[in-house]
Amino acid sequence: MVKFLVVALLIAASGIAPAEAQTKKELVAKLLQLQQTGIENLGRQIAAQNSQRALQASGQVISQMPADKREAAAKDVQAEVKKFYDDIEPLLRKRAADLAPAMVAPMYEERFSEDELKQVIAWLGSPVSKKFQ
Repeated sequence: MVKFLVVALLIAASGIAPAEAQTKKELVAKLLQLQQTGIENLGRQIAAQNSQRALQASGQVISQMPADKREAAAKDVQAEVKKFYDDIEPLLRKRAADLAPAMVAPMYEERFSEDELKQVIAWLGSPVSKKFQ
């Protein structure tokens, strides 16, 4: 009995996580993997929203230009905004994918039990969920 307590204290002091916590971390990692597309889409949406705002703002300015210069200015702005989107979209998509595990994983570990994580993973991996999405 004393031997068991000593071993238990040594394990606790060494910082080795119990098997349940490791399993929970693995489940959270799987959940994040299933959400990867959605996380990357968030980066795409941010790039698209900012590009759309730039086009809207430039449209207001272009509408005040002389009529003979509007078409050329609009084409130039559209080309620049497209270039901006093409440059920033992959960066934002990657950044969202890189940040999500550090930001979301602790919340999932805290708020969901191991059984709840298994249920969410089963739902997200199901054909019905994929069809619904």
